[in-house]
Amino acid sequence: MKTINVILLLLFSLTSVAQNHTANTRRNPNERSDTLTEQQIHVFSSMLENMVFVDGGTFYMGKEDPDNNNLFDNEPRHIVNLNSFFISKYEVTQLEWETVMGVNPSLFKGNNLPVENVSWKDCASFVEKINYMTGMDFRLPTEAEWEYAAKGGKYSLGYIFAGSDFLKAVAWFKVNSSNSTHEVGKKRPNELGIFDMSGNVAEWCADFYDHDYYKHSPHDNPSGPKDGINRVNRGGSWMMDELYQHVFDRNVCSPYERNASVGFRLAM
Repeated sequence: MKTINVILLLLFSLTSVAQNHTANTRRNPNERSDTLTEQQIHVFSSMLENMVFVDGGTFYMGKEDPDNNNLFDNEPRHIVNLNSFFISKYEVTQLEWETVMGVNPSLFKGNNLPVENVSWKDCASFVEKINYMTGMDFRLPTEAEWEYAAKGGKYSLGYIFAGSDFLKAVAWFKVNSSNSTHEVGKKRPNELGIFDMSGNVAEWCADFYDHDYYKHSPHDNPSGPKDGINRVNRGGSWMMDELYQHVFDRNVCSPYERNASVGFRLAM
């Protein structure tokens, strides 16, 4: 009930903002346009409806590697406590991106395909613009929030991939992707009803990247290093082997890098 009430409140807020915006008159061409189109209202309302409430809790982040090679910089395994948050059921789609940004940079085209070929900086611009347009408080998830949600939060069954120990059931990856992305939400969801957190496109997180961050990460609501050069992405992609799709694996890219295997999802 709490989740439903929060989403209804957000939807009411968006509708009210849109109605108020429509009632306003632009005074000159240099002022901000305060009118949302029916298409924008429909897309933004759908995005809000697809935000999944994740009840905060305590979990083990990372993985102890018995071979001690720490290939994905996910050691040591450590306790993390998180407050509750919302995260999108789906990766941001090309329709959603184009509704906000006006262009579609993706290599593989399709309204319900995940947007890709977007840098971390591009995603930050998207977040800033959609919040400006809607009055909402969308953001990128922290790396800790991403892993907690991918593992199923309080409902976790301990799977190594997001929703299963059998990757083909939940993910598009090198073996089954036919060398392209696929429409979001077509594989089995995880324990929280979230799709594609393994495979399809890797997903940018808010955090700066630090190889040794897990050695000194705070236990409560970690948000990554205070500064850095590169940014974290998670989840593996359509072009990667099974080895790179685990819920505890970390990856890193320049915040300016764009490629067809990386997209993102929103949090609140």
